[in-house]
Amino acid sequence: MEEIKLEAWQSVTIQALAAQRERVVQQAQDTINGLSATIERYAKEWAAGQDGPFEFSQRPDGLYLVSKDDETGLAPAA
Repeated sequence: MEEIKLEAWQSVTIQALAAQRERVVQQAQDTINGLSATIERYAKEWAAGQDGPFEFSQRPDGLYLVSKDDETGLAPAA
């Protein structure tokens, strides 16, 4: 493979883009972790018979349907 010599600004730009990508990936992972923890908490509360802001109901295909009593309506839960 041929060695490519970069200008200083090109090297800095690549490093900045790589760092930005890492931040975006970490933010996405944090969001996913937060959503998963929230769904798990509400599912445990629901399974224990507690009331919460969401209602869970099992569909015939084995998946769950999550509903909220406001204008957001229904959202499928995977």
